[in-house]
Amino acid sequence: MLHSAQQLWDTVLGQLQLQVARTSYETWLRDTAGLSLDGQVLTVGVPTPFAAEWLERRLYALLQRSVEDVAKQPLQVRFQVVPRGTQAHQDLRAHADGSPQEPEGKGSPEPGSYNDE
Repeated sequence: MLHSAQQLWDTVLGQLQLQVARTSYETWLRDTAGLSLDGQVLTVGVPTPFAAEWLERRLYALLQRSVEDVAKQPLQVRFQVVPRGTQAHQDLRAHADGSPQEPEGKGSPEPGSYNDE
């Protein structure tokens, strides 16, 4: 059983990679993330209003069918824009990339900057 919106959406994305053209997946689905699962509604984060509109108009039926197949229950899919440049967008990118992102300015220390004890 899937316990979170992100787990559900990750499984759906795995199926969609096999069902849609690679360019469509890379352009419209790669930078999305499951944000919440509230009752019968799965909220998916998208990077732009245009992406939300495109997904609703072009892929909604496939997305909803895939979500219901994975969840084994009827669910609606709702898109929420996560504006670029916000912490939420960085979190969205981290989910989409599958790896946590370092906060800006907190990378590896400069050579020679270690504290010698």
